[in-house]
Amino acid sequence: MSFNSLSFIVFLVLVLLLHRATPKNATKYLFFAFSYIFYGWWNYRFLGLIFLSTCTDYIAGLSIHRYQNSLSPKIPLIISMAINLCVLAFFKYYNFFATGLDTLASIAGFHHALPSLNIILPVGISFYTFQSMSYTIDIYRKTRLPETSFVTFATYVAFFPQLVAGPIERSSHLIPQIKQKQPVSGAQIQKALWLMLWGYVLKVFMADNLSTIVDVIYQQKQSISGIDVLISQYAFAFQIFGDFAGYSYIAIGVAQLFGVKLCDNFRFPYLVKKPAEFWQHWHISLSSWIRDYIYIPLGGNRQSSINTAKTVIITMGLCGLWHGAAWNFIFWGLYQGTLLIIFSRKSKKISTNSHSLTSALQIILMFHLTCLGWMLFRTKDESTLIMLFNKLLFHFSNVSPKTIYWAGNLIFFTFIPMLIHFYQFKTNTPQNLPFKSAVAKIITVIGLIYILMTFGNWGTKSFIYFQF
Repeated sequence: MSFNSLSFIVFLVLVLLLHRATPKNATKYLFFAFSYIFYGWWNYRFLGLIFLSTCTDYIAGLSIHRYQNSLSPKIPLIISMAINLCVLAFFKYYNFFATGLDTLASIAGFHHALPSLNIILPVGISFYTFQSMSYTIDIYRKTRLPETSFVTFATYVAFFPQLVAGPIERSSHLIPQIKQKQPVSGAQIQKALWLMLWGYVLKVFMADNLSTIVDVIYQQKQSISGIDVLISQYAFAFQIFGDFAGYSYIAIGVAQLFGVKLCDNFRFPYLVKKPAEFWQHWHISLSSWIRDYIYIPLGGNRQSSINTAKTVIITMGLCGLWHGAAWNFIFWGLYQGTLLIIFSRKSKKISTNSHSLTSALQIILMFHLTCLGWMLFRTKDESTLIMLFNKLLFHFSNVSPKTIYWAGNLIFFTFIPMLIHFYQFKTNTPQNLPFKSAVAKIITVIGLIYILMTFGNWGTKSFIYFQF
């Protein structure tokens, strides 16, 4: 059941009606039941995996707290992490590592090291695994107490608005909100509906239409020019932003209809000047998770500059691997780590004046460096990547009617959303309409609904991050 489907709209209306009639202390049971219905809609067989992860970390959390002053609390923590990571590794990475081991075995003179398996990747497994693991780690660190109610904890792991693609919520933030019914004001409903509309515009109008441009250009890679490659990378940059930020805004809006506040996940990531700022504004819940549970435990920036650089590379390599079991994601992560190291050494020389020409040039440079990274992220094989770079560097001048058509579509599907996005940036209102006038707000909403209904690419494209 995807957000951009009619079945989800019907599902949401049903849950809202039942939520309104549910007693104050029973909403967690409603959320638990319908979250499992929502996830089982994809493939009911995967309900066992999320239930296994839930039971593992629920028991581990209680055990860690119980044995903190007697036996080693590390034992239940290690068991919890081992089960979660083994399940994640098998379903997401088995064939990737099996292929790698088979290649190494062939080089060494052996054959068929491990068989390849036809494994279906469970939707959202990376998200709910990280969310569930953070709970047990926090208990081990004594930054929170274990949740005694199994239903409450299970609802935290499977809360349907953010289950399959985030934001990745911390238990200290989400669990108190789902224990009992939260009050919902008229202003919250208004903001929630705006967030959902804005998310659908980014996803269905911008991202899904731009995906057609990207797919076609990649399919015709033999005959395209360097300008076409550049157009495809601009299109993909706005596609992946619209796709993922769109999901996050819809998720935040849906949760807010129930009075539940989810964390902000995107905050103008293409209007930053440095890679460190990019990761403070792009997929904030994942980048903060990686910082708190991988980077800092590995030593963070408390080490020598050389060791810190090594830690950055390892952390970002793992970040890339989290996105998918393929080398293009790992290379993308290593590329991001390299940018972080290079810019950290030059940070003192970078101006912070947001109104200067230098600042604008820094933003443009950072955007193009990000686009270069997205080329690594999007291109799945080495030969295609080399071909695209070759065309970008040495075959840039050819302009065909297709080039003009693709450029026109890129401008058409990005102009209005990015204009509103820029006004949000100028007014520092990332989750609100950026206009004060009621008339301007009404006109904007009506206009967005019109382009959404007229040009929206409904129900044909799944969310990119479902594969992660």
